Amino acid sequence: MREIERFQLTWSVKATIDGLQQDDDQASWVITTAGPNWQVRTDYHLVRWDDVVESFSRRPIYSRIPLGVMAFLDFIRAGALRGYLRTNWQYAGFFLYPFVMFGLLIAAAFLIGSRSGSNALGSASCVAN
Repeated sequence: MREIERFQLTWSVKATIDGLQQDDDQASWVITTAGPNWQVRTDYHLVRWDDVVESFSRRPIYSRIPLGVMAFLDFIRAGALRGYLRTNWQYAGFFLYPFVMFGLLIAAAFLIGSRSGSNALGSASCVAN
C-alpha cells in the first residue's frame, strides 16, 4: 500500500487499493489499475506462513541444519534446481548463495580445526622430548 503512489507516478497510471482483509492464515486485497482505454483488476491473496516459520524457528539449531540440508537435497533430486538454472541462472545463484556460503564456512572450520589440532599435537610431542 505504501508504494502505490510511486507505482502510479512511475507508470503514469491510476491505481486504487480496496478491500484489505487480514486474518491468521491469509491477507487479501484488490488493486485496480487504469490507463487510457484499459482497466485491470487484480485480486491478491497472500497465504501467511508466520505460524510455520515460527514453529520451525523454535527448534534447536542441531535439528534445523540437518532438516535444511535434507530439504536442499530433495530440491535437487526433484529437479527444481535444474529448472531454476534453465529458466534464470541469476535467481539460481541467489538461491544457492546461502548453501555455498554454509559449505565454505564448514570447510573453513574443518581446515582451521585440523591445522590447529596438528599444530597442537606437534608442539605436545616437542615438549615430551
